[in-house]
Amino acid sequence: MTTDKVLDKLKKIQAHAESAAKIGNEAEAQAFAEMLQRMLTAHKLEMTDLEFEVMEKTEPVVRKGVDYQDVGHKKSRVAWRENLASMIARAHFCRILVTPGSSRITLVGKANDIAVAEFMIVTLTRAADGITKSEHQKYCWEVYKRDGNCSAARGFKESFMTAFLSRLQQRFADLRREIVNTSTALVRVNTADKAVDEYLKNSDVKKASGLARMEAHNGEGYRRGVAKANSMDLTGKAVGGGQAAKQLR
Repeated sequence: MTTDKVLDKLKKIQAHAESAAKIGNEAEAQAFAEMLQRMLTAHKLEMTDLEFEVMEKTEPVVRKGVDYQDVGHKKSRVAWRENLASMIARAHFCRILVTPGSSRITLVGKANDIAVAEFMIVTLTRAADGITKSEHQKYCWEVYKRDGNCSAARGFKESFMTAFLSRLQQRFADLRREIVNTSTALVRVNTADKAVDEYLKNSDVKKASGLARMEAHNGEGYRRGVAKANSMDLTGKAVGGGQAAKQLR
């Protein structure tokens, strides 16, 4: 599959997502997460050795700022956004650069890898924010009915998001190991990752000292965050996702 075909398939998937009731809702994120990662990884693994070698030599590593569209930017670093973007970037053969004093994020990778990673980052940023707010509101109401105040809900959102993203990261890693199950596949994936790492090592960009730290202080928030991440359907079957995948092949 050529790079142009990969990008064309991505556009079809994106068009399907945007035709749904609301782009970025939880079910939508579930429907497309694995589909996109499998598509990109399969693209690298299905090429012949010669095609893969030509791609590695002719497609340069580039940088592109993430267009968060209506999500917008903030005038400070946002820990959970950085962690989510880094997780998705690595799952799709990219890395991120952060801007001090801003929530802006730049992707580093090959053009087709960046295109898929950017779409997933924006989609899951919307979804993660909406899920966390919904779960926080639900828990606050439970606490208020029980205690007459919401003091027990302090730190819930931060703890929920920390656990949610940590567990999703584990699941993305497990998914990659499932897909990359031969020595040839492992060599190609490592080669793709190494190209980006070498670019960063030899470029003049100043990497951030590290991702902003996320902490958890609310046990119930952490427990529910793990549970929600475990419940996310990464099989591409939600909202007709499985059928959409077949139609786009």
